[in-house]
Parts: sequence; C-alpha cells; structure tokens
Amino acid sequence: MKIIKQTKLFFHEGKSDKVYEIDLCEINPDAFIVNFRYGRRGAALKEGTKTPEFVSIEKAGNIFDQLEKEKRNKGYQSEVEVFVELPSLETLNVDSKEGVMLKRLEDATQSINSFKTEWKTSRVIWKAAQMEMVEAVPYILKLATKGDEMQLYASIFAIRRLKIVQASELLHSIAHSTRHKQYIKNVAFDALLTINEGSELEKNVSELLESLPSEIRYAIDKGDYESLKKHYTEKFSKKEKTDELVSLYLLSKAYPSLVEIIENVMWQIPFEVPYFRNIRAIYKLARFRDDAQILGMLLFLFEKKTPTFNRTASLDKESWNQTQYFSQFGDYINVRKELSHNESRLAFSNFTKLYFQKNGFFYLKELGKQNEAKKYLRFAVNALIQYSDEDYTSANRRPLSVYGTYDWQSSRYHYTVVDFPECYQSLLLTTILFGNDRTRKMDSRLQFYLKKEEFWSSDYYYQENKVTKIESVTNSNPVSSEDSSVKKQDGALDNIINTFKNIFGSNKEKQTDPQSIQEEAVIEPEVSASRSELYPEFWDEMPEAYIQLLMQGKMDRVMRFAYENLSVHPDYKNLLSKIEPEMMIRLLNKSSKYPQNLGFDALEKRETELRQKESFVAQVLVSGNEKARNWAKVNIENNTQYFLSSIDFMAILVMNSRKESNEFINNLLQKASLSEDRQKAVLGKVIIQLIALENNEENDEIAEAATKKLKITASSNFSEISWDIIAQLLTSPLNNNRFLASEILLSKSQKYPVTEIPISIIELLLNNENESIRQNGISLLQQYPKEEIGKNWPQILQLLSSGYKEVTGSVLSLNDRFESQPEIQQQTIGRLFDVLMAEQKFENSHQLFRDYLDKMIVKYKNDIPVKWMIRLVFANSVKNQLFGFELLKKVNDDSRFTLKQVIALANHEFLAIRQWAWSFYKNNVERIKSDRNHALGILDAKWDDSRAFAFHFFQTEFTEKDWDTDCLVGIADSVRPDVETFGKNLIMKFFKKEQGLEYLTKLSQHPSQNIQLFVTSYLEEYATDNAEKLKELEFYFRSVLSRVNRARTAKNRIFTFLEKEGRKNTESAEIVSKILDDLSATTAIQDKAKCINIISELKMIYPQLNVHLQLIS
Repeated sequence: MKIIKQTKLFFHEGKSDKVYEIDLCEINPDAFIVNFRYGRRGAALKEGTKTPEFVSIEKAGNIFDQLEKEKRNKGYQSEVEVFVELPSLETLNVDSKEGVMLKRLEDATQSINSFKTEWKTSRVIWKAAQMEMVEAVPYILKLATKGDEMQLYASIFAIRRLKIVQASELLHSIAHSTRHKQYIKNVAFDALLTINEGSELEKNVSELLESLPSEIRYAIDKGDYESLKKHYTEKFSKKEKTDELVSLYLLSKAYPSLVEIIENVMWQIPFEVPYFRNIRAIYKLARFRDDAQILGMLLFLFEKKTPTFNRTASLDKESWNQTQYFSQFGDYINVRKELSHNESRLAFSNFTKLYFQKNGFFYLKELGKQNEAKKYLRFAVNALIQYSDEDYTSANRRPLSVYGTYDWQSSRYHYTVVDFPECYQSLLLTTILFGNDRTRKMDSRLQFYLKKEEFWSSDYYYQENKVTKIESVTNSNPVSSEDSSVKKQDGALDNIINTFKNIFGSNKEKQTDPQSIQEEAVIEPEVSASRSELYPEFWDEMPEAYIQLLMQGKMDRVMRFAYENLSVHPDYKNLLSKIEPEMMIRLLNKSSKYPQNLGFDALEKRETELRQKESFVAQVLVSGNEKARNWAKVNIENNTQYFLSSIDFMAILVMNSRKESNEFINNLLQKASLSEDRQKAVLGKVIIQLIALENNEENDEIAEAATKKLKITASSNFSEISWDIIAQLLTSPLNNNRFLASEILLSKSQKYPVTEIPISIIELLLNNENESIRQNGISLLQQYPKEEIGKNWPQILQLLSSGYKEVTGSVLSLNDRFESQPEIQQQTIGRLFDVLMAEQKFENSHQLFRDYLDKMIVKYKNDIPVKWMIRLVFANSVKNQLFGFELLKKVNDDSRFTLKQVIALANHEFLAIRQWAWSFYKNNVERIKSDRNHALGILDAKWDDSRAFAFHFFQTEFTEKDWDTDCLVGIADSVRPDVETFGKNLIMKFFKKEQGLEYLTKLSQHPSQNIQLFVTSYLEEYATDNAEKLKELEFYFRSVLSRVNRARTAKNRIFTFLEKEGRKNTESAEIVSKILDDLSATTAIQDKAKCINIISELKMIYPQLNVHLQLIS
C-alpha cells in the first residue's frame, strides 16, 4: 500500500485541540482507498475508512477532497494556519496605514469590525500584500481558507508577493484539490513555483511535467521547441483540445524558453471553442503574475480579434430574453446556461471582448495609481510593440453613414459627420499615447473621435458640397446621446471609464474575476497640458523605455512618439553614449526613420571610438540609413587599406548586400589585393555563414550576392575548398549555395582531373532548376574523358528524362562521340524509345527525340526490336504513333513480327495501321495457315472493318483441309454475334456427315440461343434411337427448355424429339420423363402443359415411371 496523497488538519479553539488526518492510498494501479484518523492531538488516534471497497483513482480523489472540505467547513485548518502565532498590536500606531491594515486583519480573525467603514477581508489582505507588510503574514495564514473564493485568491496573491515559504503545504493542498475552481488551483501552483526553492521547486516542476502529454514532455526535455510550434499548429488545424497550455505557461517560470512558445501559440490560437477557456485561464494567470509580456500581447489580441458571436440574449436569470438563435446549431440556445457548461459551444462574445478590453484598461490605470512606474512602463511597452503599421488608421473626417436619416418635420436628410483622430480604433494604444488628450472621446464601440457635427441636405446620399451645417442643436435633431454625456466629463480617461460603466451597467457580462479587487479605487489621472501620453512622468523617469520601443516597435507612430520624446529628454546625450554598437546596427536597419535617427545620433556621439572598428563600419555601410552609409563610405575611403586588411570586414561586405551600397562595395572588392591566405580565410568564413542560413527567399538573395562577390575576391582559391564543404553546399536548401558549389567544382576541374567529380554530383547540377547551375554541370560533363563517359553511359542516358532542353541536348551531343560504337548507339536508341513513351518534360522534347532517332534509323533500322516500334505505335501521343508506324513500314522482314503483334495492330484506332495488318495477312497466307489458331485472334478485333476483312480472308484463302471441327466450333463459340454467325456458316459450308455427332456433342454445350437452335437440326440425324446420347444431351435439353419466353422454335423441336424418343423404350422414357417432370414444376404455363401431356402419354405406355404425375382412371 502506497500513500498517494495525505493531509493533516487541526482544530484548536478554547479547550479543543483535535487532529484529523486523511490518506489516499494505492493498493494496485486500479484500486485505491481513502482512510482517516482522528482524535485529540498527542493521543492515540482512532482509525476509519471512507472506502469499504476499492475504488478508482478519480473516485478516491473526489472522496478525499470532499472529506477535507467537510472538515475545513467545520473549522479545521492546516498546521501552519492553526498554530501560527498572531502578533500583539498593543504597541501599534493604529493611525498609520500599516496599523489600520493590521487592526482590520485582527478584526477579521475575531469576526468583529472596529471601524466605521466595512472592508472585505479579501481587500484588506490584497492591500497588505501590495504594501509588502511582513507583519501581516500570520493573519494572512490564519484567514486564507476561512472566507470566500475571493479571500482565498487574495491570500494566495499575498503568499506569493510576500514569499511566505511556510505556506508551501497549504498551497500544495489547494493546487491538487478538486474542490477549488481551476483558476484558484493555477494561481496556487504559480505561487508554489515562486516561493519554493531547491528540491521542493524541482518536485513542483516534475509534477507539472508529468501532467503534460508525453510528446510535449519529450520536446521540452530535448529543447526541441520548433516541434512544439508545429505540434500546436497541427492541433489547431484539427480543432483538437489543448488544455495543457496552462500547465505549459506555468512551466515557463522554470523554463524561460517556453515563453516564446506561449507567445507563438497565442498568436495562432483561434479565439473560439474549445480554445478560449485556455486563453482566458492564461490571461488570468498572467494578471496574477503581472506578466507584462503575455498581458501586452493578449490584450492587443483581445482588441483586434473579431468576436465569434454577438450576444443579444440576457444573462440575467430573471430575464425573459435568455435565448438566441444560432444558425450553426440551427436552433435557439439559452446563452446563460450554455456558457455555464464546461463543454460550452459558445465563447468570446462581443461583451466578452469588451470585458477584457475594460479589464486591460483598468489594469493600466491601477498600475499608474499605485505609482508603479516600472510595471506600468513594462506593460505599456509590451502592449505598444504588438502594433504594426497595418494597425494604423489615419485621421479622417466622414459621416457615420452616407445615407441620411430623414426628418419628417423639416423634410430633410440629416447626417452626423465625425472627426476621427489617428489610431481611433486602438483602445490600448490610444490610452497609452493619448491618455491626456482632452479632445479625444470614446463611443460605445470603443472608437475615439474628436467631435461630431450635424448637417442637413435635401439629398438622401451624402455629398460634401451639398450639405449644410446645423449650427444649433434642438431636440428635434438626432444628436448622439454620447456627445451630451461626454460634455459632463473632464477628460478622455473619465470618458473611457464612463463609457465602460454604461456598457456593463445595462449589459452585465457575468464574470467572476478576482482582478476586480484592484479596480475599486477612484482613478485620478495625472494631466499635463503639453503632453498627450498617459503618465508622462513615468516615461521621463525611465527614458530607457523609449529606447526599447524604438528597438522592438513595429508601428511608425509608436516609434515617432518614442523618438520625439527621447530626443528632447534632458538625459538624451548620456543615454546615447550607453547604446552599444550592436544596438546601433539594429536601429539603423529598422524600416522607420525614427529608430534610424536614434541609431545615427548614437553613432555620431561615439564616432571617434567607432570609426576604427572594421566590423562595425562594414555593418553600417550596408545598413538602412543613408546618412550612416555615407559616414561609413567616408571612413573607408580615408583608410581603405586598413579596412581591406580585415577579414571580418571583408566577410561582412561579402555576406551583406544593399542596393544603395553595392556599386561602392564591388569597386572596393575589386581594389582589394588579398594574399592567398587571406582569400582562404574570407572564403571559409563566408561559406560557413552561407551554410548556416535558413531556407527562405531573402537568404537565397543573400547567397546569390555573396557568390558574386566571392568570385571577385577569392575565385582563384575555389579549387582548394574541401569536398566536405562542397557536399554541405550541394545539400543546402538554398539554391544559390548549390550554385556556389557548382562554381567551386568548375574551378576544381580546371586544376584537378574532372573524374574526381562523380557523375552523380554532375547529375545533381544538371537536374537543378537554376540555369546557371545546369550550365556549370554541362561544362563539367563535356570535360569528362570519352572512356569514362562510355563506362557511365547508362547512367548518363537517364538525363534524357530531364525537363531542361539544354541538358538533353548535351547528352545527345555526347552520343555523337560514339557514332562508331554500335553497343552504345543501341543503348541510346532504347532510351530514346523509353522517353518517347513518357510525358513530355519540356515543349517539343518528343520532336527533338524523333528527329534524332530518325537520323539514327538509317544505320540501325535492322537492329531495332519490333516490340519497341509497336510500343511507340500505341503511345499516348498521336505524333509518336505515326512516327512508330513509319518505322514499322521500314521493316522489310515480316518474320520479325509475331502474329500477336500484327493482331494488336489490327485493333489500332488508325485505319492505315489496321490496313497494314490486313496486308500482312494477305502477304503471309502460308504462315497464317500454319499458325491458324493464333491467326484467328483477329476475329476478336474491336473494329468492324478488321473483323470484316478477317471473314473475307478466311472464307477465300482457307479451304476445307485448313479447318477441323474444334476450330470451327471455337469460332462459333465467340461472344460476338457476327463471329458466331461466321462460325455457323463455316460449319455448314464444310460439314461432313461423319462429323455430325461430334458437332452435336460440342455445340450442345454452347449457351447461345442461336447455337442451341442450330443444334436442334442435328437431333433427328444423330441422337435418334440412342438412349446414351439422350442422357448425354440432358444439360442441353434442360438449358433450352428452362428459358422463359425465349427459343420457342428450339423448344418445340426438342419437345417433339423427346416425345418421339420417349415412346421407343423404357430407358429413353425414364430419361425424358425425369427431365420433363423436373421442368414441369418451374416452367411457364404453356411449357408446363406440354410437359404434362408428354409425361401423361409416357405414363400410360410405361406405368412404372417414377414421376410426380398420378393418372386418375
């Protein structure tokens, strides 16, 4: 028995001092029990069990948690909660902030209130944590589990904030309990990871890892984060659940590299079922952590994502309007009930989107109110760097609708024209950058505007030059209610707060969010008349935030804000001196002029020390800023040899390319006269960087430019590059790396024997999509000695399947070298036939091969197998078929053809080819007669004219001695009606009396109705007075007589014959009566009557016959 989970609870009040211990134990992997012990602390404990029978782990866990909850409800707590010693407050200054907080906490432990105002205990705990009051720790531990959910949340926050290590056991119990909500368990686990260290922390991390799917655990263990990204991309495409994402985010505290994965996942995760609950859980956890990086990204996404549905139903239990129609479900849904389900089909409504935007706004304001400059700026920067130029909206003036609202009193159309400021659709950005701009107001759609004006017109459609402004607004004019309410507000922030109150006052989204603790205070923003951004004093206090925005920002407007404020900051010059050269290069390479300006300002500040740094000057030369490039050019021109002597400088110029600097760089490289050692060093350094490049279009262009520059500076040393490096270049995903490899191989071939380069390597070059690489491959192939080409000729011939004309042309030109070698020519001809049977790889490729073959046929026509030509005759291409036919006509020896091949040609769709086959028959009559059975195959030709020829041929060219009964019966046995008729005619034409019995026997087995009728003509002559033959023909008789509504003539002849034969003797009568007795039960009425009549006649003659029919005297 193994203990899986254990908890010890205590009750210590007055004289009571009790203990209650609970154990969850494993008996075997499928059997678990829950035991308990209780009694007075220090005395022998009584024991019991809650599981008389073994239960599953899930059920045992629920029993364990329910028992713990029951005891906690009765006042039991963990050891640290019960026995923590509360401090004395006698010497405390109760008028201080700390004194008030401690007194309120003491009151909470005693369930009293010594103050006029009443505060929730959760609020007091939260405030004490924010004030970092270590003195409050005993009270927090005492109160943690004695209140509601919010009090527990606040206590966990305090434990984490104050790092109360002795609460580790309590947090562990909460984190693994099933009685608490998931978000409570998540924050408890996060607090555990924060306060624990060493082995305890490792244990917590191990528990989290064990909770993850094995493939994710393996990827984390191996550090293979790319596979994790692909894993989640695939999951999202298949709409598979990803509930482990929260655990993955928790683990990011122990594995910081996972933060990048979480960011990547959040960018691609759909804001819909079943993923939205994961997003919401991560957001709550990020709020708890004050994780600015994740919060900034998520709040940006909440702002930009489109809701999955617009909620029109109320969430109020008492409301009449609780249902809403959803087309995807084809039914009305109770939205309140649906959202409360764990497996809800709905998520992320328009109100949920607004809620999170509101939550983010108040989080920003709360940081400001608490004077948390560092946290505020960290969050502000992480939010602002999410925006790109695609999110920017310029200021504009336009009507809310181009269609006017008709006013019946004035008989006019009214229009509301709005002035929208820049970025009017970005709440988060506007709050941060323009939070002090009193001219901006926000409407219920969370869009900002400067002013709204009313116009009228007689036209229903808005035209700017045909409208008149309404100077005074009266009650009769449709003015937005938002405008009138805004006038009562002092500024943009108050307006935003009021708008949110209006939205959620009338449409309350039911949310349980502990972050509301932070929003209770009244917001009093700092206002500066000259600065539009919120809390400018924070930015001034920490101007490094401006630099971070310029380094990481993606929106020009954000970077403009940062540079304009940074450049006028009193400490600007000092900050410039702290910017490292690497940062300068990053700034200079950004697309916006503002980071470029900062980069150049920093460069100018430190130019004395930087002008001699070769690598730095080279990077500046290829940077995105023109002034910086010119600065680099001047420095290089002033000291050219100094820079050219630097291998790093040369390598950077080779590896980097910029249109504006290329001419200068190329001229510079041409001037460089590098020693062989320096050339090798530059070459090696550049190639290593090229091999490391990832496969994308930009890197391919870099590789192309680098190769051109290497040819200028170090081409004479290409031949010395190792085969290992060449192999890496050849297998590089970048095509231009393969081009460099081909250039190196070409260089090697000029210094070393070309045979050192395997044919397989040349094939790689010849099959490349890049023409320059192919040309280098052709050059290498042309250099190969004739003897070596001959040895590898079958391999080289495979290149005729190439999709490139110049490659196939080079192979054919190589073939011309071997004109006097029949063996090689024969291989070439065979390969040409093969490629003609395949699909064309480039335009007119088949014509190229046909022309070349035509040239070769003159000499080798008698050596080409007929089967190759016939294959070509049946090729998919009409031109190839005709070409194959022309080759066939050149074959003078008919003996090279098999009859099977000729018959196949008689089935060809081209008449001329069929006629050739007919002529073959006419010209080879004796051969046809000698191989008659194979020659008859032409009778099964699918073309009528080929069969007609065959009928005429066999009738005119074959005589009686050329046929036998088996052959004629075989022809008549054909499934084709015309061939069957031809066979019958031949039988009648060449019939001999002595063969009649044989014909009767063989033809009687034929299923054809016509042949069966034909057989009846032989009955009288060859089956009369022969009981044995009568029995032999039983299958034939049954076959004909069992046909329904068919073969009437044949049936009548057989009935007459059977009646006549049955009368002759007992043996015949028994055979006939048995056949007819069986048939009488199944045949049609007409035939049934005939059967009964014949049986009656025979029964009267031979009463001993064993039949079902009984005669009545």
